[in-house]
Amino acid sequence: MKAYQNAKESASPVTNKGTLAEGIAIAAPARSKQILEAVYKTNGTFIDIKEEEILNARSKLSEKGFYVEVTSAVNFAGYLKYKKEAKETIVIPLCGAGIKSK
Repeated sequence: MKAYQNAKESASPVTNKGTLAEGIAIAAPARSKQILEAVYKTNGTFIDIKEEEILNARSKLSEKGFYVEVTSAVNFAGYLKYKKEAKETIVIPLCGAGIKSK
């Protein structure tokens, strides 16, 4: 996120301070350069998600019958914050089973 905000070509390693979404907590992403390049080329963006937003998204998914692991709920949390265009179609990958989570 910081590399994108500072228009860097790649991300510097960070200290992993812990997150509920441990499946995406990568202190030194091997492909950060390629990820940032793809986002810049497509005029994409990153969405900053807080821990409480992850839990809220996971709860909302469970109310809809989707029992997913915490890491997967991040996708839905991002969707909830995203400002969707009227005719835009969004696909949200939901992986894993909630039973794997803490």
